[in-house]
Amino acid sequence: MPDGGPRPAPRHLAEPVKQQVSEVGEHVRRTAADSQRVAPYQQMSGNSRPSLSRPRQYAGSHWGRTRDQTFQTLQRCCLRVALPGSYGLHSGVFSTVDYPVHFHVLGPVGVSVHDSPVNLGSARQRAVLSALLLTPGHPMTAEQLTEAVWPRRAPSAAMTNLHSYVSNLRRTLEPHRPPRSRDNVLRREATGYVLAADPQSIDAVRFEQLMREGRRLLAVGAPQQACRTLERALALRRGCAHPEVSDYSLGAQVAARYEELWLLALEGYWEARLAEPGDISVIAAELSTLSTRFPTRERFHLLLMSALCSAGRRAEAIDTYHRARRVLADEYGIDPGDELQRLFRRVLCGEPTSERRSSSLTSRTSDVSVFPAP
Repeated sequence: MPDGGPRPAPRHLAEPVKQQVSEVGEHVRRTAADSQRVAPYQQMSGNSRPSLSRPRQYAGSHWGRTRDQTFQTLQRCCLRVALPGSYGLHSGVFSTVDYPVHFHVLGPVGVSVHDSPVNLGSARQRAVLSALLLTPGHPMTAEQLTEAVWPRRAPSAAMTNLHSYVSNLRRTLEPHRPPRSRDNVLRREATGYVLAADPQSIDAVRFEQLMREGRRLLAVGAPQQACRTLERALALRRGCAHPEVSDYSLGAQVAARYEELWLLALEGYWEARLAEPGDISVIAAELSTLSTRFPTRERFHLLLMSALCSAGRRAEAIDTYHRARRVLADEYGIDPGDELQRLFRRVLCGEPTSERRSSSLTSRTSDVSVFPAP
């Protein structure tokens, strides 16, 4: 920790913690008061005397309920402080933890605890976790999970298998959870199963935040910062999102959405690279690959034309335009957009093509939410 200790928690985090610490104090006072009621039992002898080795004899009592409530409140308080990672209490009880559980969905689903990957079990079990991460913090019914895991035909023992998968995932996600205590990460609510993951522990959320910030920096004329930010965002992606549930309708929608956000991040990154000093020929080679891989993305063609012109290769820039025009005409019967046509005319006239064209970067992603509505 810098400056020899943890930073104070912000107000929006400190107030709930203060309230829950007060609840803990109240439960402790009740326990102390109720201990006098338990005192007569100490005079009992033989097997009738309740002991900590047989907690069920007093678990239903008022003292037992107060004890359980105290522990549960302490757990909630620990999670409130520990999960955000950057803040902690100055006592030695709650040490700062930098998101001990990380979820990875931009590629094959994965979980790392304290930066160490964990084994998620069978393919079906991984599909259950991937489905729950489609709408983290929101309940998913057993029927929805069954459809996600077995999109074509569910077996007769689907519910039994589903309950087994959920139990295994609970043990994997919370290996040190005390027996019979409340599940903090994967919970069963009245309306279904809920994966109570902190948004910052999911790579898809961090990717989108970095992508938005990078494109904002590019739009305001800070290409170097934008390039670094977008590079961090692109490094989070390991493949298509949620491949385990790609045949499930919601899984396909979320995967398509993150594919589009990835392409937007790529466009912003290479535009930022063009605005920086460096070898334009190398950038042109990368953009040529992207324009061939995604022939209907006009922005890749536009960036490639700008790079070629900056490298003094006007003839290749003109050829790039005609190639894009043919693809759009043959596949969709349309002409290139106004921005690409204006750039083509400037290339023909020998005008400079290094003018910034980032004013529309943020408009296409400003209304996209982090997660679709469940």
